[in-house]
Amino acid sequence: MELLKKDRALPRNTGLGEEGRGIIKDELEGLKKKYGDERRTDIVGEVEELEVEDLIAEEDVVVTISHGGYIKRLPVSAYRKQKRGGSGAMGAEVKEEDFVEHLFVASTKDYLLIFTDKARCIG
Repeated sequence: MELLKKDRALPRNTGLGEEGRGIIKDELEGLKKKYGDERRTDIVGEVEELEVEDLIAEEDVVVTISHGGYIKRLPVSAYRKQKRGGSGAMGAEVKEEDFVEHLFVASTKDYLLIFTDKARCIG
């Protein structure tokens, strides 16, 4: 009901007039006191271009290549330290007739070029 009274008090012509501007100013100041707080975000001058590589978290990974040609990438954290009598890393499991031929550590931001036996490059 109070809102309708204030609405009727505003002039209906194209300009608000002093009385209308005063009412709006008072309303905005009341909202500022009730809900206003310090800015939570920072405004920066320039925005840099975002590359696909920026979205990839950098971490060390273990890349294994089996004798049969299968390639697997796992985070280093998947490999645990072996204690005495360890039986191997579970992440390096392969088929019965296959075995791990190459194993190396790389970063998720490194480039890996793979060449096939038909001289094709993947990567």
